[in-house]
Amino acid sequence: MKVPGWLFFSGIPSWLAAARSTPSLGVFYSHMLIDHPALSPLSPHMRTYALKGLQELQAVGSIFVASGIEIYAAAVYERVGELDNCLESMRIAIS
Repeated sequence: MKVPGWLFFSGIPSWLAAARSTPSLGVFYSHMLIDHPALSPLSPHMRTYALKGLQELQAVGSIFVASGIEIYAAAVYERVGELDNCLESMRIAIS
């Protein structure tokens, strides 16, 4: 399946976000959903997807071929990253 290059880059901020501590109501949160062990089976597929996208970008292309499981892994990581962003925003709002 061919994937447009812009789709690859729409999820970068989410899955590259580093885990950080956030003071909120006296509690420090040092974990993010993106680091959950349940996502580890998708990690190799996400890595392959990211490498294919980067290689295509370096070749000045805009579309690269990805398998179904790679596209699925990227979509899951993007959604989980967005959940992490929402939780972080809520923590900031209540602190």
